[in-house]
Amino acid sequence: MKNRRELLTDWCTEMICNTAALVLVLFVAVGCSTTRRQADPQGLLLHRIPIPSEFAWGKSNPHFDSGLSIWIDFYDRAWWQCVEDFARNIDYLPTIGDYAANGGGASVGGYAQGYSDAKKRIEQIKRRFGKVKAQEILQKALEYPQ
Repeated sequence: MKNRRELLTDWCTEMICNTAALVLVLFVAVGCSTTRRQADPQGLLLHRIPIPSEFAWGKSNPHFDSGLSIWIDFYDRAWWQCVEDFARNIDYLPTIGDYAANGGGASVGGYAQGYSDAKKRIEQIKRRFGKVKAQEILQKALEYPQ
């Protein structure tokens, strides 16, 4: 039968081995979780177009665009214009003119909102991936799909 000292030594040895094994498993797990997959530009720039209630109605006449279709068109134009601006220069500083469009409420509002929302998304991408990778992502998003 082992005495107290031998039991304590065996217990300490076992704990050191278990701790070492746990640390090794944690290093492997952390290493695997920090390995980044290649960023999907289309997925990162996929966006929902918010529709203000005043433009959420359909056409009142089949021969003219509704406020809804105008809002969507101008929002999307501004979104991709912003992506293009930052793809050319990741440190781009938009001016008030970048948020402006000609026309009625739906075109002006949609354009301003689209540019603003895209700029916010691009800032998130820059924080997540860094400037160099963010610019590559934006440039790749503008390529014609194969």
